[in-house]
Amino acid sequence: MHIYTLDIFNAYQRNIIENSANRHHMRLPFLYQQWFRRKWPQHPTNQVPSNQLALQTLKSIQGTKDAGRDWFKLVDKFLQNPKIGMVPCTAFKGVYLWLHNNTTSYLCLTTDDMMLATSNHNNYIELCDSLEQFFDYTSSDTTTLSFINIRIIQSDLGISIDQTKHIEYSILRPYWHKEYGTDTIPY
Repeated sequence: MHIYTLDIFNAYQRNIIENSANRHHMRLPFLYQQWFRRKWPQHPTNQVPSNQLALQTLKSIQGTKDAGRDWFKLVDKFLQNPKIGMVPCTAFKGVYLWLHNNTTSYLCLTTDDMMLATSNHNNYIELCDSLEQFFDYTSSDTTTLSFINIRIIQSDLGISIDQTKHIEYSILRPYWHKEYGTDTIPY
């Protein structure tokens, strides 16, 4: 078994809002038209001040309350499409079973991060090829990975999972120094 991690860029901004009633309107930023005229001087523009103009959004905005749900619906639909064919776990949202290339693989999804556990490297390559058609992402298949504050170390001997860095920097270090006046943490 080998573990791979993938991180989707700007996940919440990926969703196209189909229903125009759910789209938002944004006032143009100050000096937007001046920037636009410099970038595209041949394009005709209004002489109306930028602060009196508005644009209708076609894609989600990260700060909206439905952005996370909309992103999950999009990536869930993507993972379950017939080309990939992952099956969602009924007990845990965001966990998928993938029976592909005579191999059972598991995918864990948290917001815009994915972790794929598989014994077939071709499954990882195929997932990356499919993702590349729709999303910008980074991936990692090194011996030491980080996934939602979890450190994963993998070798020929097996896989080790711990939260050492998270515990040290988020829990012990801030309080140990205040209590004992030293940065040395005894563990």
